[in-house]
Amino acid sequence: SPRGRLDDALANIAELLDDPGPNVSGVRAGLDFIADPWQPLMSVTIAVDDDVLDEPDSAVLMTIAQEALSNAFRHGGAGSVSIHVSAEDSSLCMTVIDDGTFPDGLIEPGLGSALLDSLAPLGWHLGRHAGGGAILTAHVSLGDGPVGAL
Repeated sequence: SPRGRLDDALANIAELLDDPGPNVSGVRAGLDFIADPWQPLMSVTIAVDDDVLDEPDSAVLMTIAQEALSNAFRHGGAGSVSIHVSAEDSSLCMTVIDDGTFPDGLIEPGLGSALLDSLAPLGWHLGRHAGGGAILTAHVSLGDGPVGAL
């Protein structure tokens, strides 16, 4: 039943939030691990550029992806989300686009904004995507490992 699938998915996500430290190596494996529990609730596609695939430190990107997926579902009611990671000079750029709703007016910064400030010190931006929904772009230094917030 839809309610049963929702309950199962939320239980999997709660477990992930309680223990976000899997032993995964590489950006793609880390993002697949984060996206998997969300798949019963919304479609998640992941694209990682070839020059980023073997970047060993995925914890920061995993945490950003988890926050973005949670917000897309909880706040935007998204049915699909795409995550793309690319290299830009000496940083990694994560772009997350969803098909949910984006609020009118100002968004009050909360814990998620503080988390992104900590995880993406090179900058991040959340806005309305031209195709509808939200777009989050976060820039992370290459080689960034887990930070104090993790």
